Amino acid sequence: MAGRERAAAANRRVAALVACQGEGRVLWRLGNRQVERDRGLDRLEAFSDGVFSIAITLLVLDIHVPQVERGLLPALLGQWPAYVGYVVSFVVIGIWWANHHELFEHFEHSDHVLMLLNTLFLMCIAFLPFATALVAEYLPRPDAEGYLAEAVYSGTLLGAGVMYNLVWRYAARAGLLRGELSPEYLRQRHRRGLLSMLTYVAALGLAFLSVGASLALCFLVAVYYALPSRRRFSRSAGR
Repeated sequence: MAGRERAAAANRRVAALVACQGEGRVLWRLGNRQVERDRGLDRLEAFSDGVFSIAITLLVLDIHVPQVERGLLPALLGQWPAYVGYVVSFVVIGIWWANHHELFEHFEHSDHVLMLLNTLFLMCIAFLPFATALVAEYLPRPDAEGYLAEAVYSGTLLGAGVMYNLVWRYAARAGLLRGELSPEYLRQRHRRGLLSMLTYVAALGLAFLSVGASLALCFLVAVYYALPSRRRFSRSAGR
């Protein structure tokens, strides 16, 4: 009897899920309860994943196969700026993707403004392969051109940071977040977002003094934000 009851309950859940999908909604589980999730969020995430995957793949195109008859090793080593740019930007974009995925786990609904803000964020991500190629080309040059190239790179990350935080802050103000997020966690995310933007501003200013130091700061910011957020749920949600 117990097995039949579990099977019947599972069938009812599947039927409810199919019905909700037909209405443009998705039910997913949080602990022991079901939460309704806007299907527009799934489309946003799918589109965003596509942009991230293309941007991170384009990075390797700046690394070329040397066309030499002899001296392959020196030719490979001579491309070290392209390797540095590839590693840094691959890590940065990968961590941006992971944090973007975590960000959308906080959302319960979407609207037109959220889609537009997310698109502007993705515009910055899609620009990163060009900014990476630019900084790799001028990285060995400690002159005004090298400083400008790094400024473009760190400025691109600053733009991405600004738009990412606008997505989060708009969702919080527009009531698009899941209700079980604790006020303390919301304040923590606000502080982390402000810290990231200030750090990228510092990296942008540092670009005109030291290209290497600015690039290292951008990399360290990404590594810091690879750490997971904590204390997400309120006590009322049973977490």
